[in-house]
Amino acid sequence: MRFKEFFNLPLHKKLFLTYIFCWIGFFISFFFGKFIYYLSLKLFPPVKESVNIVAEIGTAKYSVVHSTVSSSLNNPYLSYALSYLLSNFLSCLIIVVVFALFGYLSRDEDEEKFFKYLSILYLFSVLNPITGIVGYKLPLSAIFYIIPHGLFEFFGFSIAIVLGLELAKTFYYKKSLKKIKILLLFLSLVFISLAALLEPIDWAIYNSNLSVVEGYSIVLSYLLGFKL
Repeated sequence: MRFKEFFNLPLHKKLFLTYIFCWIGFFISFFFGKFIYYLSLKLFPPVKESVNIVAEIGTAKYSVVHSTVSSSLNNPYLSYALSYLLSNFLSCLIIVVVFALFGYLSRDEDEEKFFKYLSILYLFSVLNPITGIVGYKLPLSAIFYIIPHGLFEFFGFSIAIVLGLELAKTFYYKKSLKKIKILLLFLSLVFISLAALLEPIDWAIYNSNLSVVEGYSIVLSYLLGFKL
């Protein structure tokens, strides 16, 4: 399928495919990050420092947000959840703005160039290579702890990417802005919020050396007032 054909698909199909691509992109970037780190240890030691720098850049936004939020909240769970929410939704907004700005600046370009560079921007968004570098030290088993919040987080990111595509189309073809595009931004926030509520729990379970099933069983039993 050519990118132009994908671009003109109905909204729900485009969203579904983007969600699948985001998961594929995550696994590719995750394993690629580990592969690069392995090479840096075995074959090219100087590369290790570069990998560490990229990882620090990838976590810088969250670190700044968390330091600001934690200074205002005494509750550790809410502090982490709100930090994840603000950091990830900021990423969604950046994605939307970049796509929209690209569409606006490309208004005088021919379609072939427009779709060529838009496809590159889309590919970079779904691959999200910095995420793979950030998790280069995590064991493979950590993937199971990413899935619960990732189900919502990647859907939120997928909505943001598709919204970005729709805005790029709106500005490039000089069409009017539809209300559904505003609704998409709200839906992205909803799913990013759900992911933010789960992410601190997932990492707490991971750090406690519990399985995902065992960890969530304990959480649910606590919330429902049961004892295991």
